[in-house]
Amino acid sequence: MAEPRIVIGTPADVGRCCALASLLEVSASPKPGNVHRFSRPEDHKKSYEQFLSAIAAMTPHYASSAETAYHLARSKQDIKTAMHLGNIIEATCESMMAAQTGGNLLLGHVLLLIPLAASIGTLLAGTERSIGALKSVVGEVVRSGNTDDVISLYKGIKICNPGGLGTVEKFDVNSPGFVAELRKAKATFHDVFAITKDVDSISSEWSSGFAITFTDTFPRLHAIVSSGLTINDAVVQLFLETLAKHPDSLIRRKNGLDMAKSISDQAREIIELGGMNELAGRNAVNALDTKLASAGGRLNPGTTADLAAAALCLLVATGYKP
Repeated sequence: MAEPRIVIGTPADVGRCCALASLLEVSASPKPGNVHRFSRPEDHKKSYEQFLSAIAAMTPHYASSAETAYHLARSKQDIKTAMHLGNIIEATCESMMAAQTGGNLLLGHVLLLIPLAASIGTLLAGTERSIGALKSVVGEVVRSGNTDDVISLYKGIKICNPGGLGTVEKFDVNSPGFVAELRKAKATFHDVFAITKDVDSISSEWSSGFAITFTDTFPRLHAIVSSGLTINDAVVQLFLETLAKHPDSLIRRKNGLDMAKSISDQAREIIELGGMNELAGRNAVNALDTKLASAGGRLNPGTTADLAAAALCLLVATGYKP
């Protein structure tokens, strides 16, 4: 089978691609433990409509990220020194929070889709559109920028006030002196994400050039969709398979590694029942969704959903249409 290629044509298309990826991820039902189109707001203290509002507000920033990267590449500027994603990340977080009343809903989408949007925008300035070429560009994009970009990243994270962050010994986002510490160390994106790359999947993606997305979730989603499942069921199936392989980082932060592994084990059991391909698997998915949702937000596999959104971004960028 030929390697998938990026087929969208303009930076504005990239913005729409990211928006559709977010919409398809959030809508997929029943995505165990997370908000979806049929989830109950009282279970999550957040509504599906709040997510839609956040996505609408974030979309222009995805297009802006792609547009900026496209023009840098067209003018032959070096990505690593000329590209600055920090302000775009911060602005996207501000827009997401201002557009709705549910608080931090999609920080993970921001942190994964902004660099992907910039990378696709860069690729559009040339003639090579393969996934392999995109992976190479992503590797450069996540090592771009300077300490000012990291400071803007931290400001964006603080605006969102994500739950369960805890503390780290170095470059703690909750430290009152994080700006001075980052400047003193001349910290880069690579420096700060490397600290938590072994315990957080989003940090791992930034540190590895999106290894999970390129080697696991996107190829698997492409295969699932090609097998004939509807896009809704394909996203839920990918969610289950990803959760089974990668204990969810958000659950781990809130409840510890043992609980995260336990939920991964439950996802694995559903896959063994056939997942979204079999009635027994579908019934088990519904039961797990009810169980996790009843925990009042303590057991939502939010990072797994973020990883699914990144895979969906590449699926749409390579030609998928609902």
